[in-house]
Amino acid sequence: MSLHELRRRAELARLARTLGADLDEVQALVGDQDPEVIRLVRDRVSDHLLDRSRDSFQRVVALAERIPSGLAVKVAEQVLGPADGARAAALLSPEKAAELASRASPAYVADIARNADLRHISELLDGIPQDTIVNAATELARSGDHVVLGGFASAIADGALEAVLASLDSSALLETGFYLEDLAEIDRTTRLTSDQKLEDLLLCAAHQDRADDLAVQFELLGIDQRRRVAAAIDRFAPDPALSRQMTRLAAIAPPG
Repeated sequence: MSLHELRRRAELARLARTLGADLDEVQALVGDQDPEVIRLVRDRVSDHLLDRSRDSFQRVVALAERIPSGLAVKVAEQVLGPADGARAAALLSPEKAAELASRASPAYVADIARNADLRHISELLDGIPQDTIVNAATELARSGDHVVLGGFASAIADGALEAVLASLDSSALLETGFYLEDLAEIDRTTRLTSDQKLEDLLLCAAHQDRADDLAVQFELLGIDQRRRVAAAIDRFAPDPALSRQMTRLAAIAPPG
């Protein structure tokens, strides 16, 4: 699979989630449009969904600012659906968003993440406690929401991202990488992945026969991370089966 195809697949999955539609329906809707066009459609749909009810969401946010945070979270979890909660969150101050997120259940934070537009909430993420982000990521990984995880992995700070990557198993790590909001982030995510996790990732890709797809992403790595990949592959050299699986990866990883 080419880099273009990886990006297109990710954008189709994100648009399907925004529309609440099946992937096949979205594929039929957009035809063979480029990833950039699909992303533009997604952004416009998301903007429309926020703008059409902005007044209502602003009233909800004004109420949340006036009442105790614990009560505001209970009201949100019981009254607001995840989609409306995510759109209302886009209008919160960073301080209030961090306070509410720290009091909400991981399941509800994960629900908000599934429905959020990163363009509208990215400035809120730095203030949210790291434990809250990791717990929500665990919920997302458990439910197989790799599209959402990939988006947030591109938006959170290094410390939170490193903790999230450490919490994921190798299969979730592999899938999440394919859905990074910006595939150029692969160098940062690789840098923040421990040596052991990197080895686990390579093994997972080999066992699932997906080394070629991973190699397409690794072509975006800088020299330092390519050398780490090369070193990890060298450690698998005694295993002929794995060596064959990793031929494609080795081709893009220069010697140390």
